[in-house]
Amino acid sequence: IPGLISTLPVEYPLPIPEATLTTTQTPMSVAQSTLPCMTLQDGCVTSPNYPLPYSPSQRCEIPYTIGKLNVMHFDVEMGYDYLKVNHHEYSGATSPDGLTPTSTIIWSSDDSGEGTGWKICPMGVTDLSV
Repeated sequence: IPGLISTLPVEYPLPIPEATLTTTQTPMSVAQSTLPCMTLQDGCVTSPNYPLPYSPSQRCEIPYTIGKLNVMHFDVEMGYDYLKVNHHEYSGATSPDGLTPTSTIIWSSDDSGEGTGWKICPMGVTDLSV
């Protein structure tokens, strides 16, 4: 028999993989408001001209996808100008802080009077419970 064939098993060790943990952070999508309200890079939305007083006769819409609201500032003319969240109008210094909108948010100012406006930010919460 030409050549000698070994009957001993040959071991080829395979490398042992190291455990790795990969994490990714999905950036929060920014809910774009309609003009004249302003959507900031961090996802916050402000009344027109904020932090200076807003002008009369303005209206804008903010998608409910902004998520749970973190109201950073809220000062609008009581009873006339309002931010409507979940079909309730908020005015004066009473804000919708902590609410999760279920429909489009509406900002509206009448033709007189003004305040310093508002700034709302998303809390990044996807849970619809309030």
